[in-house]
Amino acid sequence: RSVFLVTRRVLPAMLERGDGGRIISTASELGIKGGGNCAAYAAAKAGVITFTRCLALEIGDKNVTANVVAPAPPLDDEAGGEGRASGGDDEESVPLLITSDW
Repeated sequence: RSVFLVTRRVLPAMLERGDGGRIISTASELGIKGGGNCAAYAAAKAGVITFTRCLALEIGDKNVTANVVAPAPPLDDEAGGEGRASGGDDEESVPLLITSDW
């Protein structure tokens, strides 16, 4: 719910300014593929992913982008050890790339 509430709060001002902007949401790979013992969490993250996709389609022509970062859980995660090795900083670099003018 927080992704929706924050977007609803900031988007009107971004559109009114007219100089564009970027909305970056955080989800999880579990929102894409699901997983055991985490149905509610996976469903919530799937909602964030779908909301962000729809938002991108709605506002893309207004010079505002919407993206979602969905990292895999670490291997030592309580969700059964599925995912990638812990300790990487790849999640931190993705939003920087998205917000750059590259």
